[in-house]
Amino acid sequence: MATIPEALAIAVQHHQAGNLQAAEQIYRQILAVEPQHADALHLLGVVALQVGKPEVAVEHITRAITLRGNDVNFHNNLGQAYQALGRMPEAVACYRRVLELQPDNAVTFNNLGTVLRIQGKLNEAIACPAPGAGVETELCRSASQSRDRLQGSWELGKRGRLLPPHS
Repeated sequence: MATIPEALAIAVQHHQAGNLQAAEQIYRQILAVEPQHADALHLLGVVALQVGKPEVAVEHITRAITLRGNDVNFHNNLGQAYQALGRMPEAVACYRRVLELQPDNAVTFNNLGTVLRIQGKLNEAIACPAPGAGVETELCRSASQSRDRLQGSWELGKRGRLLPPHS
């Protein structure tokens, strides 16, 4: 019989290989022996999210966070589950928590920017870290370029080079 760390390693291998059913089964076996195993709870939640059950993912990942509240992966994945449910304010809160714990997390900056854009909060979405802060994501570059183009168009319009459409 495998130890819990060995079983978790096997489950993660299945998970990474896309064998979600096998991974889920092992995560559940781990939890049957050790119900407070934060990693197994979290990864069981990730499997739920991957198979289209974000509400189940929220339950499992939230339990994992109660056990290990400073794990950025837990908070980021919880944000993704909330995002899948359309619960954008909760997703934003999760992503902001990650950035409190790990300010240079580029993946989370992308996730946060995406959710803010969906919410129509474009100014917040394009407010990227300062250059040289170690985080310049493709989203930040693209958003900054879009902002600059819009600003340039606005300036042209103010000088009379662009005419508004006639109604």
